[in-house]
Amino acid sequence: MNANALFGISAGAVLCVCASLMTSCRDGGQGAASEQASSPVRVKTAALVRQDVTSTGQWYGYLRGVEDAAIRPQVTGTLVKKNYKDGSYVREGEVLFEIDKALFEATLHQAQASLAQAEGSLQQANAAHEKNRLDVDRYTKLVASGSVSEKNLTDSQQALRENEAQILVAEAQIQAAKAQIESAQTNLDYATIKAPISGIAGIAQPSVGDLLSPSMTEPLVTISSIEPVRVDFSIPEQMVLSALKRWNGTTDAKYENFPFRLILSDGSVYEHQGEIVSVDRAVNRSMGTLDVVGHVPNPNRILRPGMAVTVQADVSFQKDALLVPPRAVMARQSADFIMVLGPGDVPVMCRVALGNVVNVPVKDASGRETVQPMQVISGQGAPLDVQLRAQGVAGALTDVQVIVEGTALAALAMQAKRPVLPEPYVYEASQPLVPSKAAAGRGSAVPDESAGNADASGRD
Repeated sequence: MNANALFGISAGAVLCVCASLMTSCRDGGQGAASEQASSPVRVKTAALVRQDVTSTGQWYGYLRGVEDAAIRPQVTGTLVKKNYKDGSYVREGEVLFEIDKALFEATLHQAQASLAQAEGSLQQANAAHEKNRLDVDRYTKLVASGSVSEKNLTDSQQALRENEAQILVAEAQIQAAKAQIESAQTNLDYATIKAPISGIAGIAQPSVGDLLSPSMTEPLVTISSIEPVRVDFSIPEQMVLSALKRWNGTTDAKYENFPFRLILSDGSVYEHQGEIVSVDRAVNRSMGTLDVVGHVPNPNRILRPGMAVTVQADVSFQKDALLVPPRAVMARQSADFIMVLGPGDVPVMCRVALGNVVNVPVKDASGRETVQPMQVISGQGAPLDVQLRAQGVAGALTDVQVIVEGTALAALAMQAKRPVLPEPYVYEASQPLVPSKAAAGRGSAVPDESAGNADASGRD
């Protein structure tokens, strides 16, 4: 389909828009229409802005330890000592609690005594075995010479077999005693509860004198490794494909090309950037999101598990984007339009597709730069420059004047092919970012308020 055909389709839609706008203007009365016929319509215009923009996504997340170790007792006993301060940083191997060791030491000593007894029994069995072996050898020779009866030899052989059985029993008793010692030593070691990881230890639940047991439902304390700290968040399904393409099938847990920032609860931006370390295997079908895990440096330990944060990242870059004030966009008949000044200041209309809303610096009435929300647009049906040339608008796109205020009356002037009286649109003081019309109803992210960044509506 050529440009003229595309423009013909767009022109048909424009007529519908004009009819709609004319209907809305009739509500102003015949007096307003007469006044319009006698004097040019005043409108406010602004130049079409063209610049590079970065689309920034924001998602809600929460912090947790890279490792969260819930400390529980492994043996039953009375807590006699607590060696750390609640909420302090503890290092791996540091003693946290001590359980009364008396019973465990007694059990260990008893197991050691059993081992000594079993070893003594083994020595006796070995000595008896050696004696009986010599007897068997001697009686075998004597029986052959007729010096002793065969019964003596048989009795010695029987005693030798009994000695061999006693040796096996003693050896088994030694193994059992060693196992008892190992078990008793393990329980004794468990009576001293050490930190399995380095991190922040929470507030201890038990008090000195409490009876501890492995059957306790609540942990004694939880230690969180927070250097770095872990952040969990989810990206919306609309962004999953673009994110996966950007990560380019990474499987080795390296996502250096996707750093992110943290916005803390007080609105400040955390000084250190984070990085993605893992991405879930599948999209959550009920939520339409992909779970992501990141790590953020936390050298000062000001980030703590459980904190709610906003994760912010640049998700796409658009070169030479076309921008207009959001109020310049007209939505009619499920389509979006802008009006610009044509030849002789007669308004013309172009159909556009909407991108994100971005914050960009523009000049205000005094010539100073002020950050304003601007709507990203592109030509719908045909490129914007093609639509403009077809309606006689020549020159660079940045020379085009877009009608920002007075669009309804300008539509009447366009229908009558009458010129309008343009006045400069004055940008006011900085305004909060408004959601993109294209992103209405998505609710997948929080709009960004940093200069030059787009909201995270899920559109690249």
